[in-house]
Amino acid sequence: MIDDNDIKKLSDAFATKEQIKEMLKPLVTAEMLEANNEKFAEDLNKKLVKNLAEVFVTKTDFDVFKEEYKQEFSKVLNPIDKKVGQEVDEAQEQTMLKNKVDRHDRWINKIADKVDVKLET
Repeated sequence: MIDDNDIKKLSDAFATKEQIKEMLKPLVTAEMLEANNEKFAEDLNKKLVKNLAEVFVTKTDFDVFKEEYKQEFSKVLNPIDKKVGQEVDEAQEQTMLKNKVDRHDRWINKIADKVDVKLET
């Protein structure tokens, strides 16, 4: 289940279309166009790498994100698992008690038959 907190974290982690456009605007300046093509390409590459590093999630960022969500899911799933286990135990106990009551009921009916007592339901 994804809630509003998760959506906020994701929207904080990823840039919007407008943010990407704003980041790309200052990449090419008039001075760069007039400068040496090699220097221009190098500067452009540096800026692109810097801006892309800000926009895209790195493996380290993703690993941290993944670990946080593992912990969050564990916090949610552990109590659920515990409750399911309790429900299973309770269902087994109910089945055992039902069998015990049925067995006692049969015994009582046998005893009543032997002593010639009619039981009312």
